[in-house]
Amino acid sequence: MIQCNICNWPNNGSHELLIFETDYWRVLLSPNQSLLGRCYVNLRRHAGKLSALYSQEIEDWLAVVKRLETSATVAFDATLFNWQCNLNFAYKEQCPDPHIHWHFMPRYGSKRTLFGYTFEDVDFGGFYKPRNYELPPETLIKIAKLL
Repeated sequence: MIQCNICNWPNNGSHELLIFETDYWRVLLSPNQSLLGRCYVNLRRHAGKLSALYSQEIEDWLAVVKRLETSATVAFDATLFNWQCNLNFAYKEQCPDPHIHWHFMPRYGSKRTLFGYTFEDVDFGGFYKPRNYELPPETLIKIAKLL
């Protein structure tokens, strides 16, 4: 049994952050909402490189992209979208075991206010510099429901 954090998520009690699943992908809201609507898109089977994806998984991923980008546009008026698939952190381990997953990051040309919180994309127009913006669980659940 693989002890992969991505394979096992959301088994850590964050089921409320599950936005949707397809046959091949699981979409979860990130607890870090430094970019409003930020999500993880995890392959539902364990695979460690993009070239290991099956054509059905790639096709389904494109449908997930369209669905998420449309949802974030409607819900939050996102300006554009960044997608990352890094796999770097797996190689910090003594026995690396990468798992394909994507970081979906809506980007915003101006501030957004939602549920009493202000979201500002201070790096808009450039590379996103990671920062932490954690919200209470009940607020995260409300955001997840909008997507």
